[in-house]
Amino acid sequence: TFVETEAESPEWEQLGVVTTARAKRMKDVQFLSELLIVQLKGEVGGFDQEEISTYYAKYEDLLDLDGPFDEYAVKNKFYNSKKYLLELEKSGSIISKFATDFTDLYSLWAVVCLNSDKLPKQEIFATKYSTFMQEVNKYKNAEYFEKVIRGEIVPGISEALKYHQNNIGASTEAPQRVERHNALSSILLPQ
Repeated sequence: TFVETEAESPEWEQLGVVTTARAKRMKDVQFLSELLIVQLKGEVGGFDQEEISTYYAKYEDLLDLDGPFDEYAVKNKFYNSKKYLLELEKSGSIISKFATDFTDLYSLWAVVCLNSDKLPKQEIFATKYSTFMQEVNKYKNAEYFEKVIRGEIVPGISEALKYHQNNIGASTEAPQRVERHNALSSILLPQ
């Protein structure tokens, strides 16, 4: 119910998650479910429809959970992560420029959601993310990519190559998501 209600929020439309086409196929609800699972698990994972179904069954009746569950805290953290993304979009249009697909948005969400206590101010985060993603996007040029691989060009941000390599092919598998998460975290979070 929470995720379906969230999918109706115009804020997710602003962030590019909810579109008419995605809503018809419920891809928006599926993706928001994945974002909530990141929060509930406390880590990134691969796309697994069975895992989504398992989480839906587990949290269907909160009274059936083993141990205490603070529904308010879970919702509040989810809202705060969404709010941070909205502020990032507002301050630097970074979602609409660099996280227009679910692959990049999932990675960005995971860094924000899992590190809420370490996040810098949105302006600083937006600048770092923008710089990083500009470097990642250089690899879309096959000639540039080949020169880096051959050692003819030294990339400005070494983590950008790791992010790019794990952003192609099976990009929703757990190892690729973990690698992207680690690359982003090392760049965006204070060490």
